[in-house]
Amino acid sequence: MLLVSASSFVVMCLILGPQHSSMVLPWFLDNTPSHNASSLPDFINVTESYTDEITTQIQMEAMEKMMAERRQNIQRICGMTPLSPFMAEAKLVKTIQRMYISRKYNVAYCPIFKAGSSSWLEVFANMAGVLTERNRKLIARGKLQVNNLARKAYPKNKSISEEKNAVMSATRFIIVRHPFERLLSAYRDKLENKARREYYYNRYGRHIVQLYRTHKDLTQRPEPTFHEFLSYVSEKQRFDEHWRPYHLECSPCVLDYQVIIKMESMDLEEKYLVNKLGLESFVAYSASSHRHKNMNPSGRTGSESAMKYYAQVPRELMQKLYKLYSSDFTLFGYYPTEYYEMSKDSKEQLGKKL
Repeated sequence: MLLVSASSFVVMCLILGPQHSSMVLPWFLDNTPSHNASSLPDFINVTESYTDEITTQIQMEAMEKMMAERRQNIQRICGMTPLSPFMAEAKLVKTIQRMYISRKYNVAYCPIFKAGSSSWLEVFANMAGVLTERNRKLIARGKLQVNNLARKAYPKNKSISEEKNAVMSATRFIIVRHPFERLLSAYRDKLENKARREYYYNRYGRHIVQLYRTHKDLTQRPEPTFHEFLSYVSEKQRFDEHWRPYHLECSPCVLDYQVIIKMESMDLEEKYLVNKLGLESFVAYSASSHRHKNMNPSGRTGSESAMKYYAQVPRELMQKLYKLYSSDFTLFGYYPTEYYEMSKDSKEQLGKKL
């Protein structure tokens, strides 16, 4: 006679899944006097709940392992070119002053603009109790900047030692995305439409056009093209916070982030972070129609859209940009190859070494 333990039966249910949950229970799991199958739904509910817990635990363990691997990669690369103690301390202080630190929930966030920052600053504002319905409407209408709202709720402490202690004892996290995707997102959001972003046109756009538009074409739009924008970034290396390299913004070589989220897998990794920190209610409340509005679920602009823009760009310019952002590529495990192949002269360049 085949004997099946209770634990083995539960595991079997987990493996077979809910589609097989209608199977008849073995007698030792059915504690009703008549062994009536009418008691089955209650047990199934318990089993499915247990399944969810096991699945979540397995996912969390897998995510913990992946985060550890990302941290190890950063530590390995940073170890190749160690900073002097003076430089490391200066970078650390500068980074900590940029961060949003919730002492109540013991979490510290270094925001990188154009990489999910608006959504998470909204969460931090919610955690601080300042994300009122009125403020949410103002944010949605563009009348209130969420980073300003969050900064008022988390003002910079005059004591850098206190800030440092708070950061070092907290769960620290950053969110990154492919550097070329971030550049495209920054251009489309800040410089492509003069009427919508007049401030950025006056600050950058007009100057870029004057520098890189060699012929006057009355039919051409006044805004810089994507090619012109990338030429400016590559040659002038004047970084706005929306395209400044990650390693300059958040100094991963001097501050160890326990959680490093990539927007390419944002949905899964964000859930991991929320579960780890116990912030479900704040994220659920903040998750409005404009959450992650500037990206699709993969954190990518979309292959067709990216091809449309990068097809304007010579491969040589993209290689210059890669060198400029090479630290971000290597630290966070990104590669330029796919975008090189989108470039204007990719067919002629295919034989060259990437």
